[in-house]
Amino acid sequence: MAGTRGRPNAAQMSKRILGGVLWFLAASYAWGFVSAMTGVLPVAALPIGILVGTFVIADPLRTLWADSRRTSAASHADRASAANASLTPQPKA
Repeated sequence: MAGTRGRPNAAQMSKRILGGVLWFLAASYAWGFVSAMTGVLPVAALPIGILVGTFVIADPLRTLWADSRRTSAASHADRASAANASLTPQPKA
């Protein structure tokens, strides 16, 4: 299909959304804990949680949600080139 290359499917998006929600909750609770222990503003828990959750869902660096097809193809190519390099005779010095 034209135009669908590189777009995540429904299962991948469900994982991203669930991950974002979980990171939102974790960051909010962590900031609430820090604010209870140190006395900093507890109001900042919500914006910090939203920022962390949005960052996890968006993944602008493409490190959290790597495409497994590209990763496995690249590792296969690396293994193949390493195997070919070990098979070529080395010149004797």
